Parts: sequence; structure tokens; C-alpha cells
Amino acid sequence: MNFNKIKEEEFEKYGLEELDEKTHLSASIIDLNIRKDLRDEISQKTDNDLTKNVLACISIGIEARWKLSSKCYQFAIRPV
Repeated sequence: MNFNKIKEEEFEKYGLEELDEKTHLSASIIDLNIRKDLRDEISQKTDNDLTKNVLACISIGIEARWKLSSKCYQFAIRPV
């Protein structure tokens, strides 16, 4: 597995802070009452009042490689 750096645009958009230099694990907590741009973007997908919410962002760039004869499994994280 390779751990790729996260794009600078993501760091700026979400105010990410790198937590681990080896894996480039980054995170931030965003007050959606303050960040109207993100609140407006998220509100297109929900009818909830987001002014009293925070957005927890966790980002890691993992590159996985495998042999052609390997079995593949797909995992998905779905919103609740």
C-alpha cells in the first residue's frame, strides 16, 4: 500500500491538518454555521437545518496494488 499526499485544494477547502506524516492522515472539524459555502453545498443533499451542525472531515490517500490473480473485495461507507 502506498499513502499518497492529499491534494492542496482539499487542505484549503476543508481546513485539514495533517495528523500523521507517514500515512498523510489529515482531519478537521468545521462549524457549518460559520462556513456558509460548505453548508450550502451540503444542504443540496439534505433538508436538515445545518446551522447547528459541524462537519468532521477525515482524509487519507491510500493506493492499493495487487496481482492480476488476486481476489478483489469492495467496501463502501454509506451515510446513515
